[in-house]
Formats: sequence, structure tokens, C-alpha cells
Amino acid sequence: MHRILRFLFFYISFHINKLINTLSWRNYCYLCYTIKRGCKMKKTIYSVSLSVFFLTLFFAGCNNPSASLSVEDRIATDLAEIQSEADTILEDETTPKEPVLNLITRIEAFIESNRAYLEHENAVEPLENIITLLENFVENISYNNSLENFRQLFGNEIAIPGSGYQEIYTFSIQVKTYADAYGITLEDAEQVMIEYGINPEIVSITMDLINGIITLFDLMVSETGMYTNEEEGIVIGLPLEEDIPADSPITVNGTPTISDDGERVGMEFNAAEDYLMIPADPSNNLITEGTIDIWLKPTTNVAWAGIIHKGSNPDWSDEGYSFQYDGSKKLMLAMTSDSGQLILVRTQTVLPEGIWSHVVVTWNNSEAHIYVDGTDVTDKITKGFSSTEILIADYSPFKSSDGDVIVGTQIPGEPYRFNGVISGITIYNTFYN
Repeated sequence: MHRILRFLFFYISFHINKLINTLSWRNYCYLCYTIKRGCKMKKTIYSVSLSVFFLTLFFAGCNNPSASLSVEDRIATDLAEIQSEADTILEDETTPKEPVLNLITRIEAFIESNRAYLEHENAVEPLENIITLLENFVENISYNNSLENFRQLFGNEIAIPGSGYQEIYTFSIQVKTYADAYGITLEDAEQVMIEYGINPEIVSITMDLINGIITLFDLMVSETGMYTNEEEGIVIGLPLEEDIPADSPITVNGTPTISDDGERVGMEFNAAEDYLMIPADPSNNLITEGTIDIWLKPTTNVAWAGIIHKGSNPDWSDEGYSFQYDGSKKLMLAMTSDSGQLILVRTQTVLPEGIWSHVVVTWNNSEAHIYVDGTDVTDKITKGFSSTEILIADYSPFKSSDGDVIVGTQIPGEPYRFNGVISGITIYNTFYN
């Protein structure tokens, strides 16, 4: 059995070393932290975390691979135990003498299924090889289909996402096609963690661990500054952690800059000229339901400032939905019904200046809400700026617009611009419950 372990260790180590030896410590510090309790690392990190259930790809730079194996076996074979003992597992510095027998059985099957890959001396097609590797890997690992109430490895600690978040347990593999290198990161349904190197052309492979289906999509952040994910209902994903690339379809007006205050990274807009225009697409019409998830840190609150605005005509004739401030600098959502009636979802909330706030705006055919840092701050829903309260159901569906989606202002040419830092915009085509 020891010979089998050594075979797996050295063969995988050899090829992964060739794949990722160009990556920097900074790029991989997250991966290092996920397993630092299970195995003491040298300066060069080649250990990779696949998921909360198993961490089987362990490579050079680890003083004691059997310790890593044993810890991961407990996570892979006893999903219930992780609820109460995950912290103990990660903090235990003792090294078990032998991995358990069922792990060795899986290793044997893993080696047999991937012998061609392990013996491949030059990974000419890393993307194709990794897909094959993962397909075989999932077939040889047993896990419970129900992922509710299970913990997720996050950074150097265990975080509990809560129950019912089945979609939270996925991982993505990002392949740097120019460098023949890849890295593995966790992907969260509420906040996608994007880890990649300096080189362009990053392709992301996502595997859903609930049913083992592999889907491919072009993340495009490195080339366009944004992404979409049809499976998760994301019509616009805008991290705003780097400058928008020059050849992006997003139009950049003014000179918004990247800001990092140590808490979050975002794009800073000034009220004089800065805004972004995302091309119109049927997917971002959101006439029956939608959600805007966004982080805001206003420098100064500006009356009527637009934050996310669907529509670009100077007379507002193509306005679909608009998340913005009102004349008193309070948050509100403005929507236009199909018949042309203005509907306002109003709050009494003025965001604190100089502080990050997490805001979620969501609506469907029967209700609408605005949340700030998890609290529903919705005050009332009115017909225009009157005091007459209405039911959304009487005015849906909402207006279809072929206008662009604008970030940082309402209408180009008007002075209603956001002044501050915006981060992590995610727009969904579904209602947030």
C-alpha cells in the first residue's frame, strides 16, 4: 500500500509541478491556507484544495503527505462528523500512522483510472486533461448527495454557510492557457472568488458536486471585466477589482480608479464624470423579476445619483429599472410599468459615508425589497412621487428596455452621478427570497 501511495504522490507531483511552477506565492496563498493545518508547508506550495469533502491532490513541498491523506479521509468519508469536529481536525497537529483502508482503495481506483494522465510527461492539453481527470475523480469518490448543513473550507478556517445552500459547494478550475498552469479555488453562490495570475485568457471549469455535471463557461473577467453565469441566473457580474480592459465592450467614461482600503477592493467613481455603460442585452431586461447585489462606500451622498440604471436615452424614455438615491439622498428603486407608470420602492435610509454597506435590491411580480447589511429597509411602494401606496402586482410586468445598463449615474450628460467606491456588482434574473 505504501508503494501505491508513493506512486500517486510522485507521479501527480511531477506533472502538477510542471503545470503550476510559474505561479507566485501571492496567487496561491489562499490555497495554501486551506490546508496548512493538515500538512506543514515549505515555501513552494503545490497543495490544492478541491472541496470540503476531499483534498486528494497533495504534492511536493509537504513534509508528511500521509498526514494530509488521513485528515482528508475523515472529511471525505464521514460528512456528518465534519459538523462537530471540523475545527478539531484542522487544529490537530498529530500525524496518524496510516491512512484508513477505504482511502487506499480509492487511491488504487484513482491511479488506475488516470494512469494515462499520470504518465503523461508533457501536458500539452492541460484543459482537456484536467476535465478527464476530474470526471474520473468524481466517479471514484463517494459522497452524500445531500449537501445541506455541511461546512465549507474557506481560507484558513471552517465557515458555516448555513443550511439549504446546496449550490454553495462547487469548485472551479481556472486554466491559464498561455502558461500551461492551473489553480483550484472555491466558488460560492453568493460571492465568486476569482483567483488568477497575470497572464490573460483564463478559462473557468465549474463542477457541480451535487450531481457531478461539468459545465464550461468563459469567465471573461480578464478580457472584458465582467462575467455571466446562466446556471446561477447571473446576467451581469462585475467584480470591479481591476481596471476595465481596453478592448472590453463596457464603455468607460471619465477615469474611475481602483481603490483598496484593506477591507474591500472596488472602483472609485467621482461625481464629475465617471460611469460605466454595459451594452444592452435581452438578458438584463428583468421585466418580471430581478436582483441587484452590490457593495457601496459613498464618499458623499449625492441627491438623485444613479447607481445601477437600465436605460440610456436623455429623456428617460427607455428607463426600465433604476437603483438610485432620491432627492433626500435616500435609497430607492424606480421601475417603469409596461403601461408607462413610474413605480417607486422607497426607503428612509441614507447610507453612511466612508463606510462599506452591502445592499441587495430585489423584485418580482408581487413584491419588492431593499436590504442594507441584511436588514429590510423598505418603507413603502408608491405610484410615482405621490403618497399613494400601491401593489406591484397591479402594475407588472415592467417595461422592456433596449437601453444600456449604466453604473455610477442615471443618464449620460446629467449630473446625477454616484460619488464613492462600488464593488462586487452581481445582477440576477431571479427574485431573492
